[in-house]
Amino acid sequence: MNNEVKQKLLIGSSYSLLALVTVKCIEVVTSIIVARLLGPQKLGMFSIIRYLLDLLCIFTVIGIPSAMVKFIAELPEKPSNYSLISTAFIITLIPTLIICAITNLASGFIANNIYHEPLLENLIKISLITLFAMSLLAFGESILQGLQAIKNLALIRIIYSLLALPITILLVFYGNLKGAIISRAVVMSLSIIIVFFALSRIHIRQSWQLELKYHSLIDSSFIKKLLNLALPIFLSGVLMVPALWIVTTRLSIDKGFVQVGLFNVAYALMQVILFVSVAVGTPFLPYISKINVEAPKELSSIIGNILYIVGIVTLFIALFFALFSHKILLLLYGTKYLDAWQILIFLSISAFLASLGYIIGYYLLAVNKMWIGMGFNLLWFVTLIGISIPLVKFYGIIGLGFSYIGSYTILIIAMLIFIKKELMLKLTPLVLLLFSGLLFFAISYHLVSHFYGKVFIIGAILLLFAFMLVEYFLCPIRKNIFALLKNAI
Repeated sequence: MNNEVKQKLLIGSSYSLLALVTVKCIEVVTSIIVARLLGPQKLGMFSIIRYLLDLLCIFTVIGIPSAMVKFIAELPEKPSNYSLISTAFIITLIPTLIICAITNLASGFIANNIYHEPLLENLIKISLITLFAMSLLAFGESILQGLQAIKNLALIRIIYSLLALPITILLVFYGNLKGAIISRAVVMSLSIIIVFFALSRIHIRQSWQLELKYHSLIDSSFIKKLLNLALPIFLSGVLMVPALWIVTTRLSIDKGFVQVGLFNVAYALMQVILFVSVAVGTPFLPYISKINVEAPKELSSIIGNILYIVGIVTLFIALFFALFSHKILLLLYGTKYLDAWQILIFLSISAFLASLGYIIGYYLLAVNKMWIGMGFNLLWFVTLIGISIPLVKFYGIIGLGFSYIGSYTILIIAMLIFIKKELMLKLTPLVLLLFSGLLFFAISYHLVSHFYGKVFIIGAILLLFAFMLVEYFLCPIRKNIFALLKNAI
């Protein structure tokens, strides 16, 4: 890897990380304000529609945006190659229009027969504007990413996140639930305008002649290549994204929209915990890819160290969220959402387990073993749905929390067994981390459930101190952990 490529990679990673941090912070602030304005019942309804759109978007884009990143990056800069972009755009547009039309026709059935809430019918129809915009936005961003316009893409994401905050607040304040649905449509529509404006500017600078002639709109030879690459991406999405919609739909049917609203709040905070592991893990991906080519024998120790570092950092943050679940919910969301403290603890445990899965997923991506990764996604999907169906029916949101813990536990066990055989990795430090982490979570749950006031504060501080002390002595790389972190940064 030459210095120019390294410099581009470093600069691109820096811009991406900046955008990721900024966007995530704005999203958290927006979600808090929306939750406070709507209340648990209406937030649950809003969340159901949002999860439904995420599910439908998998079938509208069918993996094409991710595939186009690779193809665009490999294109020579000559006008004839615009037919590849137009081909991919048309292939994306067709299923998008079909899914939107079907959903419009089925909106009444979904609202009345699945959720038993007639109010949802019109809200789903309004949300189709958002769905259409989501598909076009994903396609436009993929072109920018393929053109390696990382700085532009990062800036664009920050801009429309900043626009989203005041638009969402105003529309939710004056329009309540309907305003929340409309705000997403408005924000997505503005985002499309911004992205395609940026694309036109980039094309001009690169002297791309966008000559739209009928005979060059579709490149039939490219369609097969595109779909072959998009298929595994689409299948991976089909295995992951529908799980959230299925379990929350089951929860709304069995226990009502209030519990979906409580779950959504805890799930948003879970993403904050997971964001740390994503931010830490993402820069390692190109590094692992390079090591896999140049020195594959070093992968075992490198992956082991990365897993441990990400695991212990995420464990500390997750333990903090679990210990102070009452305080965090009260401070951010208010008294209406205090009943979400238990599900927040359970999802904090799940976030710790999932963080290890993220790193193993990065490894599989780096060594071109995405089909194995898809197998792990299938395992997680089947176990989550299988466990949640009976537990949600009898225990509601608490049962869903146990389902997440159970599914991620099974996933991590399977992944660690695979990684041990694949890399001859010593699992003792990771196993000790897992057991100690679960023990500290159990103690924190007992502490939160039974103690209050000064006694709780003293107990929480002592528990965090004990955690750091225990993990310091269990840490297999404590002598050079600071050097590792410095190299990672």
